[in-house]
Amino acid sequence: RCLYCAQIHYASLGIQDIVDQVKASANIDWANTVFVIASDNGPLRGQDVYGSAMPLRGKKSTVFEGGIRSPAFMFGGLVEAFTTDRCEYNEMVHISDWYHIFMSMSGVTSNRPNYNPDTDHSSLRIWDNIKCRCTAPNQRALRQCNTQSPPRKELMTMRMCGDDGTGNSFIHTAAVIKDGYKLIVNG
Repeated sequence: RCLYCAQIHYASLGIQDIVDQVKASANIDWANTVFVIASDNGPLRGQDVYGSAMPLRGKKSTVFEGGIRSPAFMFGGLVEAFTTDRCEYNEMVHISDWYHIFMSMSGVTSNRPNYNPDTDHSSLRIWDNIKCRCTAPNQRALRQCNTQSPPRKELMTMRMCGDDGTGNSFIHTAAVIKDGYKLIVNG
């Protein structure tokens, strides 16, 4: 536990050093800067590895919440422009959603051929929902956020574990999350 605390403290100091250098730089506009700190999966566990996702079940390489759910946070001048308070977004965000989050934040549109953001649901446009939730003055306004820009309500994840001898991969475990329920196959 002491080693883990020391690692987190050291990472925090390193992040603060980077932020200080960015703010002091004449070449970087803090008002248009965003930092994202995220993880790709839950912790490892095993011999001489003491990660824990408690109170969630599971670990890295599983489809249980402890294996696929991880915290992320963002900060920077661009985030500070729309909220002065700490804002929590507790809805599901898939790694593919970062594409639209960054596109929306930067005001850039895709030049991919045949791409329509209104019909491509592999990456949801949830940045407006995040911003709206962080600035909503009351519960009524908060409910309106979900109407204008719905959050992700379902997620499917799977783990490929090998092939059938012909080079075709097969799914060993899979999970679908929808409306607060989760179905796990071969968990």
